[in-house]
Amino acid sequence: MDKLRDEFDKRKEDGIYFPLARFGKYVITADGNQIVMRAETQTEADEVTAWLQQQGYADAKNNEESVRLDANRSVSPQFVKEMHDNITGKLGEDSPTAQAMLDELNQLFIEYLPNQSSRKNMIHRKNKAGYSNDIMRSFARTTSNMARDIANLEYSHQVGEALRDAEKEGRKLASTDEQREARKVINHLYELEKDELTHQDSSFVRKANGLGFLATMAWNLSSGLVNLSQAPILGFPMLATRFGDAATMREMMKSFTTTLKSGRFDAYLFDSTRGLDANSDEYKALKELETLGKRDMSAMMEIQNASSRASATLNSNADRWQRIVDAGSIFQRASELMNRDTIAIAGYRLARKGSNTVAPMSHSAAVDYLAKVLDETQFDYSRQNKAGMQRSNTGQFILLFLKPMRLIILI
Repeated sequence: MDKLRDEFDKRKEDGIYFPLARFGKYVITADGNQIVMRAETQTEADEVTAWLQQQGYADAKNNEESVRLDANRSVSPQFVKEMHDNITGKLGEDSPTAQAMLDELNQLFIEYLPNQSSRKNMIHRKNKAGYSNDIMRSFARTTSNMARDIANLEYSHQVGEALRDAEKEGRKLASTDEQREARKVINHLYELEKDELTHQDSSFVRKANGLGFLATMAWNLSSGLVNLSQAPILGFPMLATRFGDAATMREMMKSFTTTLKSGRFDAYLFDSTRGLDANSDEYKALKELETLGKRDMSAMMEIQNASSRASATLNSNADRWQRIVDAGSIFQRASELMNRDTIAIAGYRLARKGSNTVAPMSHSAAVDYLAKVLDETQFDYSRQNKAGMQRSNTGQFILLFLKPMRLIILI
């Protein structure tokens, strides 16, 4: 959150356009729909409606947002393309009339995109009062939505191709029973894809998870030390099988020393980039891994929490609560960064040098290899890495500690 605030302050100094936002599924309207507000609970919506009525807006009312089927909310990209080609073909690309029609077409397309899409920010403002003053949350949600859209552009077609390939392979199976079992697996994968695109954690689950963490692992030095065991117990064997025991041990000791010397009494405690030349390949590799979300998983979770919780405003109750949870995770976060940086720096140097059985890798190949190594050797508490029964809001609450227990048992 501190890095997010710093980034927001930099953007604010530049005087950039910043999208307005409203949060919640309960819509409050007043003054002939010239005031449009949102609330996250029915109680909050009723309170705001009553306040507006006291201010003289007799027509103030609220209702839950309509939930329409995806099929009824979509505008086909193919339809948009055909309309674009027809308009520009008949009126010309630079015609003022064509530009106005294309703008209306674009607004129609954006209107029916999912609320999580970053392109929602491109809807023209209608000068209606009622937007949220919670600028930090707006900034965090915009950042999170843009990251999601970029990930979809990067990987959605790969996921689609993999699922289609799985269907083809399933149809090639010899027996009807095998095909039936394969269809069940493929259908489950499609359900997981849909769930990932539509799921939203409830505020209760986020608070319960935070409370459970504070009650068990917060400020717990022993938990941090357990986390540190991942580097020698999981990271070392994976690197040593490719580059040899002696070379791996030597590089891991060097990288651990580099990480240890980077210690500071601040929010990050250990950050190996402080001890590396900013022009070095190792520094660039760590920054690329950070961009891929492989270095500091805690920072990613903070941005997601800020974009979805009731308020990210500085000194709000939600912000104070999150700061307590973040402070309690100091040992876990420090050990996580130490593990990942130790393995990443050692692995990068080994990959670039190669071994008797492994040819030296290029910079990009080494970064890709290390991304896979970190995925396979480090704890991943994200919802995507949980069993099916833990992915729902109810499952996350009831089985809160199942994932940490399973990961510690693996070590």
